Amino acid sequence: MKKMVIFQAKSFYNAYINLERINEQAGGLYFFAPMVINGAFAIEIAIKAILMNLEIPFEKEHNLVVLFSLLPQEVQNDIWKWVKEKTPEYVNEKKRNDELILISEAFTQCRYFYELGIPPFETRFLSSFANAVIGVMFKMGLNVDCEPINCDKSEIEISELYEKNKNKTISNNMKYISKK
Repeated sequence: MKKMVIFQAKSFYNAYINLERINEQAGGLYFFAPMVINGAFAIEIAIKAILMNLEIPFEKEHNLVVLFSLLPQEVQNDIWKWVKEKTPEYVNEKKRNDELILISEAFTQCRYFYELGIPPFETRFLSSFANAVIGVMFKMGLNVDCEPINCDKSEIEISELYEKNKNKTISNNMKYISKK
């Protein structure tokens, strides 16, 4: 499971980097929401990968400040060091902390920015913080590549597992829907 978490952090980070590049080329806000959503989610998953690696428990949490606060001080310092070295405009601790608070719910806020408005944070900070968290994750040796999986199941067995999962998902989703 830890490998999948690391792989997903890298995947969402790569999507973020590519959307950031496309957004810069396009100008305006065409790719702003998907860019920020992928960046914030990459940060969340990378922090969770680090926490898992350090065997630090965390509950179902998505707020970046809360997750960041669970990291050991040494890891937090490594992330802040990276941010300060790469983006000196965030040397000021209050400015850094304010920006982290502003992006702490960016994943949710940008999914619904048509209702909530454009979040008032600096995209440069989001980029710097995402780079730092991913960089520290790699520095800790947490990196995986996509590898082919040898499956010893027949196509019929795979189809049966798919149907079982599909039915379970429908059942779980219907339970939630019926409560509403």
